[in-house]
Amino acid sequence: MTKLIGNFKIAKSNLTSDSLHLVIGTRRSPELTKPKHYLLLKESAKSFKYVSSLYPVIDAKNTFEIDYLGIKYVLKIADNNVSATIGILQKAEADTSNPACISIGISALQPHSHQNTDKS
Repeated sequence: MTKLIGNFKIAKSNLTSDSLHLVIGTRRSPELTKPKHYLLLKESAKSFKYVSSLYPVIDAKNTFEIDYLGIKYVLKIADNNVSATIGILQKAEADTSNPACISIGISALQPHSHQNTDKS
């Protein structure tokens, strides 16, 4: 399993570290569940492996959520676009306003029987 956590240098759409080479791809026709950008792992000169869509974090510039093998990560790109970091997404960082993330709360209702006490 590839560990995504680390610090990366950015050159164009390439994120590189000592052990990883990631590439940011762009979809021609993004959808609600498939955002404009996604992340690939470069395995060899001509071989790429899909990692995850890059889900923009609302109200956090250059910050994206990644879901890789069931683990949530956060990608933060520096304002100068020359470096980036990937870390584990903490629950407090999760963006509940992201339209790609849906949370539903269901509460159980206890039925009450209404006994007619009117004896007229």
